[in-house]
Amino acid sequence: MNNNIAATLKTTDAILAAAPDYMIPSIHGTGPKVKAAKAKVVQDYVGVKNVTYVAVASDGTVMTRTSSTMVYNKMVAVTDAEGTVQYAWTGGGHSGIISQVKNARRVYETVEILDVFATTAKNAKALQA
Repeated sequence: MNNNIAATLKTTDAILAAAPDYMIPSIHGTGPKVKAAKAKVVQDYVGVKNVTYVAVASDGTVMTRTSSTMVYNKMVAVTDAEGTVQYAWTGGGHSGIISQVKNARRVYETVEILDVFATTAKNAKALQA
């Protein structure tokens, strides 16, 4: 992983927390207006319409997801007894994480909750190198 780029990234949570109150109607809301406002804050911070979200698992695996309308702030990585890992992105904070884990169809050996960073596709690709 490219540590020079990694050191410059901010988590989605930090980006949203730093936004002025007037930019987001309700930081905890989930309605269409709130989601659009959160997406705009992140897009403005990153400087692109299609934001690439990055999460790095404890084993160093770099996962990415790009969106122009959704905001992701956590990724859940679950591992079953056979070692199969499944990943789920969430923008719902702790309630989204709980929902992702509760919806799991298996018993998991480990559950890892990862912070998500917002960046450009170019930076995300460099992180994966």
